[in-house]
Amino acid sequence: YPEDQPRSKPAPSKPERKLVAYDPAKDVLLNPPPSTCRFIYEGKDELTGQTRRDVEPQIFFTYTRDELRRFLKNREYLACYGNLTGITGGYRFLNLEFQIAAPNARVAFGSLPRNSLLEITLLNGETVRLLNKKADNGYYDNARQVYVYRGQYPISARQEKLLSEGEVDRVRVVWSEGFDDYEVYEVDFFRQQFACLNSR
Repeated sequence: YPEDQPRSKPAPSKPERKLVAYDPAKDVLLNPPPSTCRFIYEGKDELTGQTRRDVEPQIFFTYTRDELRRFLKNREYLACYGNLTGITGGYRFLNLEFQIAAPNARVAFGSLPRNSLLEITLLNGETVRLLNKKADNGYYDNARQVYVYRGQYPISARQEKLLSEGEVDRVRVVWSEGFDDYEVYEVDFFRQQFACLNSR
C-alpha cells in the first residue's frame, strides 16, 4: 500500500464486565442514608407544655418581576421561607416568613390579617386552604434591608395527608390590601418538611 493510504486499525478489545454480588447493606432503599433533617427547636412548648419540634426553615417560593431584576441584581423582590412545627397530640403548623425587598412594602401589601387565606394548589389539582392564626403588621429589617411579615397556619390531619403526598404548583396569599398568586418551584417542599417532622 502507498504510505499515505489510511490503514485499518484492529478493533479495540472490550473490557471484561465484572458482575458484583448484590449486597443488601449497600441498598439505599433498604438502608437509606442518614437523614439531613435539622431542627431549630426540640423541647417543651411554652403555651401547651407539650413536646414541640420545629423543622429548619427552607425556601418555599420567590417572586420578582422582570423589570425589577436589573435593580435588585441577585436579590429577589419577595422571598418566602417556611417550616413546620409539630406539637404532641397531632398539632401541625406551617410557619411562613415573607421577606420583601422594599422599605415601603406596607403600602402595597398592608398587613397579614388573622384568618387571612393561604390557598395551596397541588399539581394533581387538589386545593388546600389554610387560615393565618396570627395577625402581623410586619416590620422593616434594616440589617437585611427587607420588610418582614410572619404568618402561622394550622394544618389538619386531612390537609397533612394531602400536602405530604402531593406536589405544590402555586399558592395564593391574601393580604389586607388584596391577594397575590405565586408559582412554586420547590414542589416537594411539604414532602421534605413532613418527612423531617415525622422522622424518628
